[in-house]
Amino acid sequence: MEEVKKVPDEETGGGRQNTMKILDKREEAWEEKKKSDGWNGYHVLFTETTQFLIIWEDMKKKLKIAYFATLAFLILFVVCLGGAGIWNFIESALLSVVVPIIYGLFCRDDIYLKVFDPARDQGALYLPEEMTWEEAVDVIRRGFAAPEVEQITDTADTVVFHSKKYGAYQVQNTENGLKLSILSVPSKKEENKSRYYLFGNMIYSQIISLLYPEMLSAVQVEQEKKAVHGYLKQKKIINLVATIAVIVVIAAVASGGFNMDSIKSCGLSDSQMPSIFSADATLDEIFDTYFDDSKWDNYKEDGKKIVTYTGDRVVESGRTLRFTFYFVLNSDDTFNLDHVTSNGTELDWLQEMIILNMLNEYYLGMNKTTSTSVATRVESEVAVSDNTVWNDSENSTSDYTEEDSDDEYAYISGADKVIDEVCGTVWDGWENDDPDHPELDEITYGMVMDYLFEDSTYYSWYYDDTTGNVIMEGTYTTFDYTMGMADEPTACDVKLTFTVDNDGNWFVSDYSGDEFDTADEFLQVAYDFYYEGNRLL
Repeated sequence: MEEVKKVPDEETGGGRQNTMKILDKREEAWEEKKKSDGWNGYHVLFTETTQFLIIWEDMKKKLKIAYFATLAFLILFVVCLGGAGIWNFIESALLSVVVPIIYGLFCRDDIYLKVFDPARDQGALYLPEEMTWEEAVDVIRRGFAAPEVEQITDTADTVVFHSKKYGAYQVQNTENGLKLSILSVPSKKEENKSRYYLFGNMIYSQIISLLYPEMLSAVQVEQEKKAVHGYLKQKKIINLVATIAVIVVIAAVASGGFNMDSIKSCGLSDSQMPSIFSADATLDEIFDTYFDDSKWDNYKEDGKKIVTYTGDRVVESGRTLRFTFYFVLNSDDTFNLDHVTSNGTELDWLQEMIILNMLNEYYLGMNKTTSTSVATRVESEVAVSDNTVWNDSENSTSDYTEEDSDDEYAYISGADKVIDEVCGTVWDGWENDDPDHPELDEITYGMVMDYLFEDSTYYSWYYDDTTGNVIMEGTYTTFDYTMGMADEPTACDVKLTFTVDNDGNWFVSDYSGDEFDTADEFLQVAYDFYYEGNRLL
């Protein structure tokens, strides 16, 4: 009988010890990795978890330096602006995290090229004991699964995986164990290099799992397949997102951190004062709606933190008024308005209340919805925009000067200006047929009503800030008696509602009265009454 020769150890894995270690997402594997120097001796799995652990492990010192350097810069930046506060420091700490994340994402390809380089020493992996190369190839052919690999060929000591998309990859059985190498790739571009390394690592992981399932499970192999394909698809998106994030961070820092006003105002710009402003808006929104060229600032005085808001407003005369609001920031993060100045002169209590009320009305007028009446537009564009009119000398200019600080002020409310505009409107429903009295061509609503209600016990004009309408109400003696056509006087109530149209013209939109059925009838008689009473004067 022919003697059967034992296969020498060189052709099998018998008698030789594997030194390769698997580095997957297990915490104990990474704890052991910390004791080693570099990545040699490890076959690293690329999964959804490990791809970030790899970056952290390789760059943790650099990432920590990037974080603390960014944090120090932002804190210094905030302090220089005078906005030191707990919330600003928290924002700085959170924003500082973005920089190392972006840094790591931009460097990840270089790290992957190092970690997944087929030439890197991953430790020795021999064939299982008593398994020949031919048997190993048979196991690999029967168990290997990757749709991108169209063909597998083998020789006496190699097995080659052919992929049109990723190239050709060879695993060779050497005296130092199984070794992976890349024979060819479809593209020589450096930017594609990492994708070929990751694909080769995925092939090697499958071979390890097929030969040593106790080292690497089929489930882990599938996780790596999913992560590799996902990474290759998302690489362009990640680069785009990282680029956008860099731009956002640069823009945030260039514009004064995250919110220049928030920092310089110590957070007051984002606060509200419901006791003064009825609008559900921040101080920044209230002030910036009315003022131009505004800025927040802060300083310390007598141990107190003072926050200021300064804004300019150009009035009808073309002159610029500069208002400054002084707030005291308390130790418990509450605050109160200390005083207000205009062109350097401190306003008294009444003037201060008037300017604050005007700011509130102006904001409400400018932020009404388009569904309200057209009078809202007039309120915001005509009345409220000139809510405060200041007496102005002949030599005043449009620029702020120190001489302006001694001016006296006179205030006219926005509501009164709207009422004055209605009173000055000529009713186009009445025509003067008397050529001898051309002065009576332009008879206004105000002239007629003042004449009609001259001796009245009740006569009132008021502005409805909810609808933007102007209301006139009064009680007069019937025209029949006034004109001598009735023996007994009778008191009649009347109410007129004035609304503005798209062209800015005021008209009577609603009428109620005791003597006439329609507004036109009432107005016609009232105008005739005024005409007869004034044409002979």
